[in-house]
Amino acid sequence: MELSSKGGHLMQVEWGYATALFIAATLSILVAWISWRRRRAPGSIPLFIFMLALAWWAGTYAFHWLRLPQPRLFFWLDATYLGVVIAPGAFLIFALIYTGRKIEHPKRLVALLSIEPLLTTFFLWTDPLHGWFFGNNAVREEAILDGGPLFIFNVAYSYGLVLTALLLLIQARLQSHAFNRRQLNIVVVGAFLPFFTNIISLSDLNPFTGLDLTPFAFTLTGISLAVGLFYYGLLDIVPVARHTLVEEMHDGVLVLDTFDRIVDINPTAQKMIGQTADSPIGKSAVQIFAPWPNLLERFQFTRAAQEEIAVNTDPMRVIDLHISPLYDSKQTFNGRLIVFRDITERKEIEEQLRQANQRLQQQLKEIEALQDQLREQALRDPLTGLFNRRYLAEAMRRELAQSIRQGWPLSVVLMDIDSFKAFNDVHGHTAGDRMLQALSELLQSKTRGSDFVCRYGGEEFVIVLPFTAQAAAIKRMQEFCQIFEAFHLAFEDQQLNTTLSIGVAAFPQDGETGDQLLDAADKAMYRAKAKGGNRVGGTSTDP
Repeated sequence: MELSSKGGHLMQVEWGYATALFIAATLSILVAWISWRRRRAPGSIPLFIFMLALAWWAGTYAFHWLRLPQPRLFFWLDATYLGVVIAPGAFLIFALIYTGRKIEHPKRLVALLSIEPLLTTFFLWTDPLHGWFFGNNAVREEAILDGGPLFIFNVAYSYGLVLTALLLLIQARLQSHAFNRRQLNIVVVGAFLPFFTNIISLSDLNPFTGLDLTPFAFTLTGISLAVGLFYYGLLDIVPVARHTLVEEMHDGVLVLDTFDRIVDINPTAQKMIGQTADSPIGKSAVQIFAPWPNLLERFQFTRAAQEEIAVNTDPMRVIDLHISPLYDSKQTFNGRLIVFRDITERKEIEEQLRQANQRLQQQLKEIEALQDQLREQALRDPLTGLFNRRYLAEAMRRELAQSIRQGWPLSVVLMDIDSFKAFNDVHGHTAGDRMLQALSELLQSKTRGSDFVCRYGGEEFVIVLPFTAQAAAIKRMQEFCQIFEAFHLAFEDQQLNTTLSIGVAAFPQDGETGDQLLDAADKAMYRAKAKGGNRVGGTSTDP
């Protein structure tokens, strides 16, 4: 785009032109500053460069009209070209990004778009040597279109870039939806203004001879973009988000106006509601969702909701529904955004997982029960059902530790069936086993819940009596000895009986470990046997 070719007579200083141009430069710098502050948003960097180029263009053009001192004729006009050649390329990159065009190699694109500006700047400033840019019109300021071949090429090239950007924006506007239509209106109008005014500047329609109106138009572009930045969130959400995030998303997206009419819908939503043949835009949502009465009931009387709904279809479907209110810039209710997702498959998987988890929990309980059973079996004597010697060692350590901490007494009893070998020889091992079982049952019935009885081995049994001093333990065992003596086992039409020899040891006087107490009780038991059996022996005195 050409601002003004060289040549012509010196014009009277136009302070009004310069003032307007300085205002244009200031506005451009303001928009550039806003763009830089939002530089993480898509398109903000090329917009920043574009507005700086416009500021340079307008500022240097204002210096020209102020007739400031210059090192050579038309220096300020030549200086404007730094902005002239940068602005179209920056605006094209902004349009590409803003409309969602994928730039495969951004650095390569910037390099390609930099070739023409660099060459133009070089040939412009070396024009006195070859005359390819302005030719014979270098001294005629008002001869805007009478430049040389490179001048014409630059105008055509710049037109091409701006026209391409404008077509991209118009195409995006035609394909836009309610979410970003106002944004694109702002951008399209802003892009069209300099294109239109530059045509006027380069034709006989320009009412201001020798004045290029293009920077003024680009200023209006900057103002429109500023309005978009402040009021419409121009860099907050760009149109690329509409295609990428809405058109191709797997969730159904639906926008309703205040009258529950559909103003926007994506393909997923159309497919889910069975409206793929005809566009439902403009139709009443009440009509569209008539087959889904429970879904209709949710959105018809609420502005915001989030829930899962079972839809009565064949087969039944489960919908994850999100309803959000939409407000305009004045916070006036403007419609609703409905996002819904078919989560039927997910729910089926969740149900399968729930059932599988229940089965797993049941299996774990069964395994734990089996483990407890196996552990119990490992600690129990299979013949009598009493705890075995392995359990005795664990229990003794536990009870002794508690007695030491609390200072409680504890007694250990070791008993043996008198002449049990002879009993087996006379009556048989089956009778012996039955007698062992009967003794076990008697012991369990005559001991406390805090006591524990173990089969120590063969016909020997151990009883641990927590909270029991030796004298009390001996008394209890004497009573049990009498009970067992009076007991008769019915076996094969016989009444069998025998007696016990019992030894009692006490903590701590007879020992501080389980082995020491068992050894003391064992010695006491053998002293009782030596005295004829059927008696209880202590460690200090024998009754």
